[in-house]
Amino acid sequence: MSASRSQYLPRPSAPTAVKYRTKLSIGPEKQRTAAAMTVQTSHPSKAYLRTLPLDKNWRFKQSSSITPIAQTYTPVAQFPTVVHLDLLKNDLIPDPYVGTNELDCLWINDADWTYKTAFTPPEVHKEDNVWMVFEGLDTAVDVYLDGEHLFFSKDMFIPRRVDVTRICGRKKKEMQLVLRFRSPTRFAKEEEQRIGFKKAPTDNTMIGGHARMYLPSLHISQFGPSVD
Repeated sequence: MSASRSQYLPRPSAPTAVKYRTKLSIGPEKQRTAAAMTVQTSHPSKAYLRTLPLDKNWRFKQSSSITPIAQTYTPVAQFPTVVHLDLLKNDLIPDPYVGTNELDCLWINDADWTYKTAFTPPEVHKEDNVWMVFEGLDTAVDVYLDGEHLFFSKDMFIPRRVDVTRICGRKKKEMQLVLRFRSPTRFAKEEEQRIGFKKAPTDNTMIGGHARMYLPSLHISQFGPSVD
């Protein structure tokens, strides 16, 4: 979705974020890149690779009702992005790194967030295949293309590559890509309950750590205000 990595908040980043890149590229299988939505041709005399960046026209909103903030779609600050940065750049929250503002921003972790964009799909020929690849989605997110559910991801370290040839073959003038992020705190607690954990027999030490260990995300190695 972008040609290069971008800067987020000064220190820790939130697990409701699109990190790294998602692109649409078109060409032979052997030439696909690590982050691409690819249209590849199987015709040896027409081997090619085209890339369509998906880093424009992104908007976001809160898809829960914890607060009245960001209930309608609002332009993002940049892309890739982090929800705290988008809220901050749109003057919807105070800077969480100033004073005790962090306490006023904790609700963000309990909310669900939706990001969407619209783009013109590439021309697809009968010998082509189209792939969409996400380098990093942080963290629990359902991905939809043109109203169809592509996949659910709960690990930002696992790239996703999905065949969307049939969807792009509809020859629409415009398609919509939607990312529906679930509350990381709620999802982590649900995973903890589902998977369970063990305690040491002599004390209350939880082997395996806090519920956030169930969310493979960049935040686990960072320190600072609770923006994740």
